[in-house]
Amino acid sequence: MDEVRFYAFSTANRTSGFSAAAIDNVRVLAVPEPQTWAMLMGGLALIGWRRRANRR
Repeated sequence: MDEVRFYAFSTANRTSGFSAAAIDNVRVLAVPEPQTWAMLMGGLALIGWRRRANRR
């Protein structure tokens, strides 16, 4: 992300106004490889197994 802008203004009597945000130059990252997902799922399964074993 290169730039984030915020815009705001209000009227003299402050009964109405406008505000907005804009993001410019957004980069899309590559999709994780299947091995990355496998490691993530394995780690989460291990954490779940350890928590369940500690309850007993």
